[in-house]
Amino acid sequence: MKRSNFYLPFLLAAALVGCQDPTKESGTGGGNSTTGNTTISDSTYNNSGDFLENWDAYANGEMKVITITYSVSSVSIDGTYDGVTVTADGTDVTVVSTAKKVQYVLSGSCSDGSFKVYSDNKFVLQLNGLTLHNPSGPAINIQKGKTMESDGGYPHKSVFVLLTGTNTLSDGSNYSQSVTVDGTDEDQKACFFSEGQLIFSGSGTLNITGNNRHAVRSDDYIRLRNSVTINATAIGEDAINGNEYLIVDGGTYSLSVSAAKGKGFKADTILIAGGTTSITCTGSSAEGIEADYLTINDGQVECLAKDDGINAAKSIVINGGYIYTRGTNNDGLDSNGTITINGGVVVAVGTQTPEEGIDCDQNNFTITGGIILGIGGASSIPTSSTCTQPSLLYGGSCTANTRISLLDSEGNIVLTYVPEAALRQMTLLLSAPTMTQGSAYTLVSGGTYTASTSADALSFHNLTNAGTLSSPTTLTSATLSSVVTTVGNVSGGGGNPGGGPGGGGGRPGGH
Repeated sequence: MKRSNFYLPFLLAAALVGCQDPTKESGTGGGNSTTGNTTISDSTYNNSGDFLENWDAYANGEMKVITITYSVSSVSIDGTYDGVTVTADGTDVTVVSTAKKVQYVLSGSCSDGSFKVYSDNKFVLQLNGLTLHNPSGPAINIQKGKTMESDGGYPHKSVFVLLTGTNTLSDGSNYSQSVTVDGTDEDQKACFFSEGQLIFSGSGTLNITGNNRHAVRSDDYIRLRNSVTINATAIGEDAINGNEYLIVDGGTYSLSVSAAKGKGFKADTILIAGGTTSITCTGSSAEGIEADYLTINDGQVECLAKDDGINAAKSIVINGGYIYTRGTNNDGLDSNGTITINGGVVVAVGTQTPEEGIDCDQNNFTITGGIILGIGGASSIPTSSTCTQPSLLYGGSCTANTRISLLDSEGNIVLTYVPEAALRQMTLLLSAPTMTQGSAYTLVSGGTYTASTSADALSFHNLTNAGTLSSPTTLTSATLSSVVTTVGNVSGGGGNPGGGPGGGGGRPGGH
C-alpha cells in the first residue's frame, strides 16, 4: 500500500478526558485522572507528572538490577538488595519491594510459570527474550504495594516496560482465584495485568495472547512509545485495555480480536499521535477502537470489524494521519456525540442502510480540512454552520470494484475510489481541500483509469486523488452552492434530511 507525501499538518489538538462509563469495568486508577469536559493537549501529556517519564529519564541513575531467568522447571534469580524480596514457588515468581530504582530483567522460557510484583515505587520491567505461559492466571501480574499509605490505601505506581528481543506471553482460559494482602480477591484481568500505569518502550517485540480476558490491561493508563512492536491476540475480551487513558506515541501494533464483544484499543480517553496500528475484529459485536473521547493527530490506523470499525461515546477528533475504518455489519466511523475532522486522510466504510460510513446521529459533524471518503447505506450530513471545507454527498447505488470518481469542471480527478462491496442504496460523502464552493463537479462511474506516477499522489485503501480517467459513465453533476451539497437520494441516517440535486442539504445548526 502506498501513502502519499501529501502534507498533513500535525496539530497538537485536544484530547478530551471523559467521565466514567458506568457500564465499564471499574479500576483503581489514581492521581492522574481528570473528569468532566477538561481539555488535555499533547504538550500536557508530555509535561505532567508520570506522563513525562520514560525509560531514558527514569534510568538516568544507578539501577538495582535483578535478573530472573526461567527454564522448564526452575527459575534462576541473580541480584539481592535491601527492600526487595524475590521468592520462587517452582516457576511462579513473586516480588515484594519497598525499594526505589529497581529493574527486573526477565528472560528464558517456561510453559507453566508467572511473575508477580507488589511494589511501593515505580520500577522497570525488562522483557529480554522471554517466553512465559501461565495456564491458571496472568503471565505478568503487577499488584499494589504492601505498605499502607496515609489514606489507608495501597500504592500502585508506574511500571516502565522495556522490550528487548522477542517476547511471548500467554495465559490460560480459566484462572485460579488469587487473594490480596488484605484478604480480598485479587484482580486478574489480563495476561499482562497492572493495577498501576504501564509505559511501554524499547525496540523489542511483544507477542501476547489473552485467552481469559484482555491481552494487556491497566487499571490506570497505558502509554505506548516509539519503536515498540506489540502483536496482541484477544480471545477473551480486548487486546489493549486502559482504564483511564491509552496514549499511542508511535510503534507498530497488530491486534487480532475474536471475542464476541472484544475491542482492539479500549479506554475512556484515547490519543493516537503516531505509529502504525492494524486491528482486525472477527467477533459478532466486536469493534476496532472504543473510547469515550478519541483524538487522532498522526500515524496510520486501520480497523476492520464486524461491528463499528471505530466507536466513541462522546467525541471523535481527527487532526491528521491516515485512517481506514470499516464495519462489515455496522458503521465505519461512529460517534454517539460529535465528529470533527480537521485534517488527515479518512476512509470510512459502512454496510447497507441504515448503517453508515460516518455516523454521529444528530450531533455536530464538522469538516475543516483533510481528505475524506465515507461510504455506506447512509451517512450523517456535515453541519453547515461549523464546516469550512466543502463536502458533497451523493445518494445512489454502487457495484463492488466499479470505480466512482469526482471530476472538476475540466475533467481532472479530484477523488477516485473503488468500493469494496456492492450497496443497493449508497450514500457517498466526499470532501477535499481542492473542492471549492461555487465550482461545478461531475460524479462518474467506471471508465479506464491510469494511475499517476507522481510521488505526491495519494493512494490509500482504494482512494486516490490523482491519475487520468477515460470513457466513464456520468452519474450526476452538481455545483457546490453551499459548504454542504447533497445530490441524489441521500439517506441522512438518524433522521437527517436529504437534499435535492445541487442543493445544500447540511444541517443548519447540528442538534
